Amino acid sequence: MATIHYAWRLCFSNSVAIGALLAFGVLTSADHASAQSFVVQSGQTVGQQVMNNPFDTGLVETGGTIIDSDNAVDMNDNDQTLINNGTITSTANDGVFARKRSRIVNNGTITGDDSGIDSSFDDVTIINNGTIIGVTRHGIEIDGDGITIVNSGAVTGANNGMEFSDVLLIDNSGTVTGTTRDGLSSSDIETFRNTGTIAGNDNGLSAIDFGSFFNAGTITGTNGGGVDGRDFMSFNNTGAITGMFIGVNAEDIGTFSNTGTITGQNGYGVFVDGAAPIFFNSGTITGFDPGVLVDDPSVSFVNTGVISSSNDDAVQIDTYQTFTNSGTLIAAAGNDAIRAAGIDTLTLLEGSNIQGGLSIGGTTTLVTGPGLSVDLTFNSGTQAIGSTSGNPFAQAGRNIVVADTTNMTLQDDLLADLTGGISGGVRNRLSALGGGMGESSSAYAASPYLTGYFGAGDDAGSGTSGGSDTRFWGSSFGTIRHQFDSDDASDATFGQAGLMFGADGWTSGDARFGIFAGAALAGIDSGAQETKTDSYFGGLYGQWAFGGGTLDAVLTAGFSGNDQDRDVANNLVPGGIETANADYDGWFVAPELTYTHPYEIAGRTFEAAATLRYAGLFLDGYTETGVTSPMTVADRAVHLATPRMQLGMPGVIEHETGAVTRTLAYAGIEMRAQFGGDTVTGSILAQAVTFTPGGDDVTGGIFAGGRFEQVWNEALALFGGFEVMLDTAGLQASTQGGVRVRF
Repeated sequence: MATIHYAWRLCFSNSVAIGALLAFGVLTSADHASAQSFVVQSGQTVGQQVMNNPFDTGLVETGGTIIDSDNAVDMNDNDQTLINNGTITSTANDGVFARKRSRIVNNGTITGDDSGIDSSFDDVTIINNGTIIGVTRHGIEIDGDGITIVNSGAVTGANNGMEFSDVLLIDNSGTVTGTTRDGLSSSDIETFRNTGTIAGNDNGLSAIDFGSFFNAGTITGTNGGGVDGRDFMSFNNTGAITGMFIGVNAEDIGTFSNTGTITGQNGYGVFVDGAAPIFFNSGTITGFDPGVLVDDPSVSFVNTGVISSSNDDAVQIDTYQTFTNSGTLIAAAGNDAIRAAGIDTLTLLEGSNIQGGLSIGGTTTLVTGPGLSVDLTFNSGTQAIGSTSGNPFAQAGRNIVVADTTNMTLQDDLLADLTGGISGGVRNRLSALGGGMGESSSAYAASPYLTGYFGAGDDAGSGTSGGSDTRFWGSSFGTIRHQFDSDDASDATFGQAGLMFGADGWTSGDARFGIFAGAALAGIDSGAQETKTDSYFGGLYGQWAFGGGTLDAVLTAGFSGNDQDRDVANNLVPGGIETANADYDGWFVAPELTYTHPYEIAGRTFEAAATLRYAGLFLDGYTETGVTSPMTVADRAVHLATPRMQLGMPGVIEHETGAVTRTLAYAGIEMRAQFGGDTVTGSILAQAVTFTPGGDDVTGGIFAGGRFEQVWNEALALFGGFEVMLDTAGLQASTQGGVRVRF
């Protein structure tokens, strides 16, 4: 027999229930505390509990039990509340039956021989943090409108895990299981949110209409579909949806977004028997039949992920105004990657991988983005070429080839880094001859390159012609740079490292001359392209005292060998990608002048340096190998002018041991201007092409850095430094370090 109390008494097993009650209006200041009907205390076992009055409240404390062969709890009037922290069991009927508007909070276990919870009225709210079981029917069964379900526990039904008519909200972070039928079945669901697990022996989730659908959990239909619905206003999946047949089945979807996985093991990945005006996929959609089928005209289809079929076309659609792809489309052998009644504009961006035919009716305008090379063959329709982001292209019937030239656009930067690194190493040597860091107006000639120095035969700190007439030295240099993407080139990372040696003498105390030689390795990686360059060089240099400062001159000439790989998206080759290879040589020349002058400002010494360098690169032509439709490029030249201005503040610290620490903090501006020889000629599909590689003709930037040298004695010194440059085209960082030894 239940104990009847007439004072307000609510017991909660945990704070989750309290938060849920407050969030969904179960507890408010307007609730009627005087209408409580029963409390089953801990340790009590009672039979059926009947709540007959509006605003009645029933509470089963932790350790309390209700068990009956009829409905264990009958809720017979409006605005009643049941809170269960214990056990409610019906051995022959429903665990809880609500005949009117009611609210049920379960933190314990509710079991019904029929359904765990059953209702035939509107505006029922259920918050489950525990376990609900329907032994022969459904875990939760409600035939009414305006239903709110919040589940963080476990709901299991012999038929459906949950069955509803019209749901206002379903928020599941727990588990819902339909043992023989659907995990969750409903007529209409206004808002659906799942971060837990829903599984059915038939469909994982079945409903007629959805307002908002969001899944970040797992939905599985073991022998049916993952999600089976009619109309979706919005569909957003970031989790996993799997159906034995169809992954997602719908008539119309207003906005479709998938960043998770959708799988139709023996059917479609996504089947829309109507329209999907906005379709976006950045996840994975897989079907045995087509990965995606949209049966009515729609607006925008965007794929940045993977859509595939193991037995059919990857994508089958009616008509779309725009179809944009930067992901992967995989059709079964002999099928189409895209089969469409029509696509107005087909846009392919960097990362596109299309494996299978292209059967598109009507007239399609092809647009390709920077960083993408394609060799596409269409089976039907008429193709027009729109923008290719400045890249060369050719068309022969339904075959269209576009060659990305991103790595060509970076040849000027690679040339600037190489010649700048060489001249920086030479000017470091000239600085040492001039007296060392912090003691000579040429101590810190401008250099954005990783530069180390080790010499032989120096008189440290001497600016005279004393000592040996010939000195030998070596220097290392290197750079790393990230190039920003642009309208006509993708982003890229490249770097290089080199080693050089030299010897010098002089004819007087004010003029010094020398020779040098060396080698460098460089690489450019722009994602779909990779270029490796080996360079060998030599040259002359000199230094003169001039106008209170020093004038340095460097002349460099060299040879470069290039090995270039370019990925081509070809929809007819296995894997969708083939690689074009080109080996070509070139030579370069780079004269440079640098003037450095010291200034006294407010009792401090500053050094101003101005550099002007020209670099010319002259490359041989080539014809690619390894692809179906190779590109031929004629001889070409790159001309580059680089002015640079720098202001530095040197410092010297003399230690009691006799060691000396020399430092320099500096900053400045640099500009690079490419001029002349911009036009490149060649051929694709036996058709002449003329194009201008992308990239900026003029870039400007700022840089700042620091250097140090620790000199222990005339025979040994340790040095290092760093610099960062930001310009309009990219970001460059460099460091330097090494040891100088006098033999």
